[in-house]
Amino acid sequence: MTGPDNAPGRTVSLHTLIEDPVAGFEPLARLAIGDGDPGWVRPLARLLEAASRGVGHLDLASCCGDADPASRPDHLVAIDGARALLPRQKEAWRLIRTGIVNLLARPVARHDDTAVRRELDRILPPRREKTTEGENLVDNSHQRLAAACLVDALVGVLTGGPGTGKTTSAAALLGLKARLEPDLAATDVLVCAPTGKAANRLRLALHGAAQRLELEPRERKLLTALRPTTLHRALGWTPIPPEDGGPWRHTARHPLTARLVLLDESSMADVELMAALLAALGPETALILLGDRDQLDSVEAGGV
Repeated sequence: MTGPDNAPGRTVSLHTLIEDPVAGFEPLARLAIGDGDPGWVRPLARLLEAASRGVGHLDLASCCGDADPASRPDHLVAIDGARALLPRQKEAWRLIRTGIVNLLARPVARHDDTAVRRELDRILPPRREKTTEGENLVDNSHQRLAAACLVDALVGVLTGGPGTGKTTSAAALLGLKARLEPDLAATDVLVCAPTGKAANRLRLALHGAAQRLELEPRERKLLTALRPTTLHRALGWTPIPPEDGGPWRHTARHPLTARLVLLDESSMADVELMAALLAALGPETALILLGDRDQLDSVEAGGV
């Protein structure tokens, strides 16, 4: 089986595509570069092939090789330090960095440490159990520490492998905030995930944690009233193209009104989706990211 690649007299065999998948993207790269330097066809094809696998950047030296830097088509291939990437992903990274810097620059209203400890001891009491051989069987000290550290955070990351208690920590954090911020309502907390399946799993996990933790009725009611949704629905995806102001309804001009955004399985959010989320945060909105970078890859190109 062969197929034309827009180059006269040249075909790409199926065997070649299996052995060298980048070759399948060379026709598109050649078409995009047009009359430009043909030495950049292969580097662009490498980036396009990587993006098709969800990889957002490549090592500059291995991607671009001997291509002439002076003739680089900067509207097609971007450079960010020692990385080569597509321009739209470089812009997304810029927006992510700017968004995080802006979050960290805000003044932080700290809760009283004594009050945090008191309420955390009630909601998630210290628990340590060992086997007869002296190995840890149960130890929730890391979960407690995570909840205590993030209760004041304007941007934070809660990470760990499967079964390490990320959801329990998040539920304890929400219970803490409900106790320390009496005016906090379920409508002030946006809980989301990149996919519908992950959002539904998070809903069940939070409801289960609400029953396990030592919560007061108001705190438990807040947790069980949360309705996790997909990140696309939270941001208000529309079919309007970017050149016409789309595709998101929530942007810096029309930000989210939530006081806290909690994104689960955040390793599945690609750089452009994360850039859209950071741009849509309101002036009083905090962001907490949950996930495991080694568990699930980003849905689109570029893992955050």
